[in-house]
Amino acid sequence: DIKKIESLELEAEKLEVLKSIKKSFGFELLELDEDYAKIIFDLKNAHTIDNTNIVFEADIYNAANFTALVSINEPGYFVVSAYMDFLTQVNIEEKSIYFVGNVKYTPFGKREVEVKGFVKDITIFEGTFSVLKLDNRSKIKIKPTKKQ
Repeated sequence: DIKKIESLELEAEKLEVLKSIKKSFGFELLELDEDYAKIIFDLKNAHTIDNTNIVFEADIYNAANFTALVSINEPGYFVVSAYMDFLTQVNIEEKSIYFVGNVKYTPFGKREVEVKGFVKDITIFEGTFSVLKLDNRSKIKIKPTKKQ
């Protein structure tokens, strides 16, 4: 499939972050430019709420969070907060959800990433992710406890 080959080439050429997560969750990178990403999230039965055909909101959030970080595409960034709206339920029969992320710059190094999710031409998700770059001063250091 030509689209799949193009996606793999794009990933190998440009993607700097979250490669193992992309593979384990089934996200496919469709477009990647500076401050912009577009992915497709292929839905599987494992993504549904028990005994329904409705996609679990947490899986939609994971795809949107992934899109936000890939839109920045620089190692070391971390989502510190998110505001989101799930605009409608998604049925597993839809097969896939497309996500688009656009980065906006704010003072003090924080970035806001606007992410939208679509099934066909219908917007099913809108969110804004606040993202910061972590450095050695901001990382929590956990010391092992002594065994008693």
